[in-house]
Amino acid sequence: MRTVCRVVAGCALAAGCARVEMPDAADGGAAGPPRIADLQPPPGAVEPEAQFHVVFSKAMDEGVLLASTGRSETVVLAPDELVERAAAAIEHSRLSAEERSLLVAAGASISAGAAELDLAPEKPLSPGGYWLLASTRLKDAAGHHLQAAARFHYSVSVARRPHPDRAAAGLDGRGETSPGCGSRSRRAAAR
Repeated sequence: MRTVCRVVAGCALAAGCARVEMPDAADGGAAGPPRIADLQPPPGAVEPEAQFHVVFSKAMDEGVLLASTGRSETVVLAPDELVERAAAAIEHSRLSAEERSLLVAAGASISAGAAELDLAPEKPLSPGGYWLLASTRLKDAAGHHLQAAARFHYSVSVARRPHPDRAAAGLDGRGETSPGCGSRSRRAAAR
């Protein structure tokens, strides 16, 4: 008998949340479908240069994990505005060029006997929301598929930078003196 746990990862969508199957300790994790066992960074705010590391509970079928393009078409990143189309696209075999354009271009590499996948976006992520999606087409070496598609939400904030004139004057974005750039702010000097 297995215990089913629902884990909410990131923000909940009306369409559903990430669902993870957890086998009872008695079977040592060997029975049941494969699942995402760990994800780094965890869902939430990330830097524009973020790279993603997905750990599966079992060794996965490399042929499904990586496409002939050297990218993954089953574990992908998609921007908020295209997530529904991207999620639908990765649920069928081989993506078309148009469907690949829905995804964030990212190199993929397999490690640890096909139980881990690294996704590295080719360019820094622009400010906004992104979803890491995992397809039910993923399967382990024995042919067992992920039981449910998974979604994990990430966000990239706009970097707050001071105006170039303020930076040259030694002021940060709030009009205060930056450390080491003088002892008074422009406001204090104007008095």
